[in-house]
Amino acid sequence: MQKRTKIMIATASPRMSRELKVLPLAPYALKSYTMWRLGEASRDVTIDIIVFDPDLSGAEMALELESFDVDIVAFSVYVWNYTESIACARLLGERDSSPFIIMGGPQVSPVAEEVMQAHPFIDATAFVTAPGEIIFFQFVKAFLTGTDLGTVAGLVFRDKKGRVTKTSDKVEMLDMQHPSPYLDGTVELQGDREFHVTIETSRGCPFDCAYCYWGSGTNQVLFPPLERTLAEIDWIADQSRIKHAFITDADILLKFRRNEHIADKLWSRRNTFIPEFDSDIRNIVPSRRRLIEKLHRLPGFFFKFAVQTANPIAWKLLGDNRAKPELFLEKAQLLRSWIPDAKIVADIMLPLPGDDLEGLRQTTNLVLSLEPNQIFLNYPVYLLPGTRFYDERKQLGLVYNEEPPFSILASESFPLPDIDIALKLSIWVQILTYYHPAVSHCFYQIGRTDPNRSHVNRLESWIEAIEERIQLMAPHKNLPQLAVDSVEQLNTVKGGILTQSCTVKSCVAIYETIFKLESNGFGEHMPLIELGIELFNHLDDAGVEWFDQEVLDRLSLPILSQYSTDEIQSLMPIFRRYESAASAQEAALSKLK
Repeated sequence: MQKRTKIMIATASPRMSRELKVLPLAPYALKSYTMWRLGEASRDVTIDIIVFDPDLSGAEMALELESFDVDIVAFSVYVWNYTESIACARLLGERDSSPFIIMGGPQVSPVAEEVMQAHPFIDATAFVTAPGEIIFFQFVKAFLTGTDLGTVAGLVFRDKKGRVTKTSDKVEMLDMQHPSPYLDGTVELQGDREFHVTIETSRGCPFDCAYCYWGSGTNQVLFPPLERTLAEIDWIADQSRIKHAFITDADILLKFRRNEHIADKLWSRRNTFIPEFDSDIRNIVPSRRRLIEKLHRLPGFFFKFAVQTANPIAWKLLGDNRAKPELFLEKAQLLRSWIPDAKIVADIMLPLPGDDLEGLRQTTNLVLSLEPNQIFLNYPVYLLPGTRFYDERKQLGLVYNEEPPFSILASESFPLPDIDIALKLSIWVQILTYYHPAVSHCFYQIGRTDPNRSHVNRLESWIEAIEERIQLMAPHKNLPQLAVDSVEQLNTVKGGILTQSCTVKSCVAIYETIFKLESNGFGEHMPLIELGIELFNHLDDAGVEWFDQEVLDRLSLPILSQYSTDEIQSLMPIFRRYESAASAQEAALSKLK
């Protein structure tokens, strides 16, 4: 009886702030497709999947993989798990009877030969990322039959003499009629965790962004059968532990008639999970209005405005196939003419080649003019293998970490001291436009009334005056250095600053400062600021650290009856309340009358 070949597809999920476990789709797609194509030969192979938590080290991953005693370990490698995957593979490769180690994924495939030369314990690497299913199937088939790996297109491998050999790049096209890993039983939800999953509503990207490997400007976009996608949505909605799902369309507004059916299906299964989308603002046009309105009503939906930069030099280097900065304001206004309460999230990237501190201020000003519900500043930007930024990193004058994931820390035009200023500005922008909703409302109202003063100039004057009182940034002399050491360390410090900005004492300083600066000229926009001053001083006197729903339920201030529930709740900062503060908060609450 022939011994079954045992294969383990291994990957590690990215860290998510929502405490959900991300379930990458790629390993399940590889298994589903391969077993389907093998047909009866599938009885000769067992393919298992392991998705490690993001906090595990390479050594811990290797220890667990060793317990399975498999013939092949296939690593699915991304920017967030490269270091741990390489460390794990090295430990496995040091064993006397090490498994065959093959890697694939966007962090290794574009530089497959470099990876193979640098890491002799890796036996093969796919150098084409899509369609990965075809390459993996052909590899497994060759392994089972003893066929020379040189026949597998899209592969770099070591021949019998140990030489790194590259095969043909002529990988066959993927037929999107293949089975769904959700519907054929390949995906299994292990343990008692809650999950974030992916729905592959399309594959490929038509855009050409210099920092991204997904699109190439000429990349063909493929679509699975609509009926399969609708059935996948039903399957996911039936799993009570799936809370979020990312829809893979590079632009959900592109195939708008098809995606209206998807939006209708999502609406019919609303309140089971929250779908997340990408969109291109250039398709906010009347012909897409019906789809846009259907998307807007979905739970948790927001429109993503990928501004990235308003600096013309930096914008040009990103690629011509992008929305021009001046178009974002026009589209935001059109969108809100249809949907006044449309939620907008805006993205900024720091640092980009060609950008500088003044350019970042211009970008911030543009983004603030959109009156977004939230602004994300992505720092650091990563140099992803296979992208133009990666290939031209020396010519672009980028300062970056030499080890993966190749964090871009600064550039010739945007040196580290200026990055420090930009980071602190961006954190304050988050504090005042997202973490304090009533402040954000006041800021946007004043901006509409006083168009002659730039948004960023007004916000910087607020920041300077507030910082004099509470000095949130003073203890942090060099934020970019934290990213040099560890991006996680930078994020931890940022999280601490954001949390501190939401304490009652910080709220007192923020609201009193804004009132002092703006009440003379814009008093009509100050009612909530005045209420906040009274409320937060009352809470501060009682020793309360956080203002949340529990506190509101115990308050009996007569002035609160003059305001709507939404107005009062807008005074609640958005924060993460740590358990260590719970007992002190409870003691302070007992003082409230």
